[in-house]
Amino acid sequence: MLDEVNALYKELETCTDNDVRLRIMFDIATNLLNFDQKRALSVAEEIKAYADEIDNNIGRVYYHSTRGRVFFKKSMYQDCEREFKEALRISLLTDQILEQAMCHDSLGVLRTYQNRHQDALVACQEALALYKQMDTRPAFRYQVVCYNNIGVTYLKMYMPDKAEEAFKMGIKLVDEFEVGTMRFTILNNLAKIKLGNGLLEEGFALAKQANQGYKSANHKNGMANTTVTIARYYLSNGKYAIALDHYLKVLKLLKTIDNKTAEMATYRGLGDVYVKMEAFNEAYKHLEKAEKLALAAGDEQELCEVYLAQVRAYVANHQKEMAMEKYMLGKALSQKQKLVNLLALFEENIAKLYD
Repeated sequence: MLDEVNALYKELETCTDNDVRLRIMFDIATNLLNFDQKRALSVAEEIKAYADEIDNNIGRVYYHSTRGRVFFKKSMYQDCEREFKEALRISLLTDQILEQAMCHDSLGVLRTYQNRHQDALVACQEALALYKQMDTRPAFRYQVVCYNNIGVTYLKMYMPDKAEEAFKMGIKLVDEFEVGTMRFTILNNLAKIKLGNGLLEEGFALAKQANQGYKSANHKNGMANTTVTIARYYLSNGKYAIALDHYLKVLKLLKTIDNKTAEMATYRGLGDVYVKMEAFNEAYKHLEKAEKLALAAGDEQELCEVYLAQVRAYVANHQKEMAMEKYMLGKALSQKQKLVNLLALFEENIAKLYD
């Protein structure tokens, strides 16, 4: 990733076209997102200064979009929404369809993590329709991103078949037009579906392929996300010590990056591992960390998942009162979010208290 940034800076040195210069600066900020968010924000300020100097609205779109992406990485969704909405507003003052589509796409991703799933799908479909109007390489690249975002939304709606369909549409485009690390993102998402369907070896193969791809690109966020998936494979396969080792590797990696999504999944995964190892106090401690992170991020769907993991832990340790407390919290939140499939899992797990 650093090599790409350096190459973009060299390109910037000789570029004299204002619009192209702004786009290069935006690409630099985008590449920095995964390993130096502070520097990405600094580049955003440079974009704003240059855009104001030449009175360029597309530059202002890039400024707000970059800030929104940084806030998204930090799970600061309210700040993220403000920036993405402003980027979309300014983009509509221009005739640049690609930038308008990117703004819709960004809002779609945000809506997914705000658990506003139908709104997310609408935004992503608006973006996809705009991308399909353009016969350009960037438009094809962003179609892939859009299909991935649609798939993630369906995953969060607990609709894996629709999610897999969207991911496969993305992979089909990847096969026609090489679009960098998005291939590995989609492969990792497909791996999660395979693991969820009990196809452990297929899921593991996809996750390993994605992990190796991210390692080759030195993409630390991708490495963290795929290592979480691999850890889940070992957990599902009953290899608890190996799963534990992989989750701890993620925690070590997270000391160098800010990836709240991977952090929450890691602490929740550690809780699950320790339950299987009957180290219940360790399980409670790590699940509490996951709960605090989800509360801080305002991610109610992740919080539901944490409550479910806590219910499983307390049921396994025959602590009826604590299990019921987390069950009631999870049930209320699942009903609020209309997560029917998740609600069924709460009922299934709490019923084990009375077996």
